Amino acid sequence: MFDGQELIRRAARPRRTIHPPWIPKEEPPTFPAPAGMWLPEPTTFNGSTKQSIGQFISDPQQGALSAWIKIPSSNPTTGTIISRRPTPQTQVSLNAIGGNYDFLCVTENNHSRVQIPIPNTDYNTWVMLTATIQNNVATLFRNGMQVAQNTSNYNAFWGVGTGFWIGASYTANGGTSAYYFVGDMHHVGIWNIALTADDVMNLYNATKI
Repeated sequence: MFDGQELIRRAARPRRTIHPPWIPKEEPPTFPAPAGMWLPEPTTFNGSTKQSIGQFISDPQQGALSAWIKIPSSNPTTGTIISRRPTPQTQVSLNAIGGNYDFLCVTENNHSRVQIPIPNTDYNTWVMLTATIQNNVATLFRNGMQVAQNTSNYNAFWGVGTGFWIGASYTANGGTSAYYFVGDMHHVGIWNIALTADDVMNLYNATKI
C-alpha cells in the first residue's frame, strides 16, 4: 500500500505519450511533364473559336494528346478537340465528332483512326480523353482507362511545320479551319513521348475536377 505522498509523486511523473502508428504521407499522382499544357481552368468554345499554339513535337515516332472535355447534349455533333497538319498530306487530330470519340492519323499513304461511340452518360459531364502513339500503335483512353487500340502505319505524322489548334481542325489545304468544337475544355496537353497506362491514370487523378 502506498502512502499519500507516494501517490502524489507518481502522479507528478511525466506520462509517456503513445503515438499512433506512423502513416506514410500519400504522394500526389505523377505523370511525365508535357511539352505544353493549356487551359488550366475550364474554357468554353462556342463553335466558331479556336486557340493556336506552337509546335512542340520533336519525335516523329511517338507522342500523346490529352484533354478534359464537356459536351453539351444540345449539340452532340461537336467537333475537333486538338489537331495538327504538319504537311498538306499528313494530319493528326483528337476529336469528339459524329457521335464518336476519335483519334485520326493521316499520312501520305494511309488513313487510320481509333474510335468508340460516345456513351450517352458522357454528355454534360467532364470526360478526359487521351490518345498515345508509339511504334505504329495508337491507343485511345477515356477517363484514364484504355478503350480502343489500333496498329497501322502511323509513323512520321508528327513531322514539322504548322503548330496545333485547340478547338478546330485543319482542312485539306492545311490553312483554313473546320469542325469547330462546341463545349468546354480544360487541361489540354501535348507530350513528346507516349504515355503509359499508369501515366494516363495518374494524369486523370491529378487533373480531374
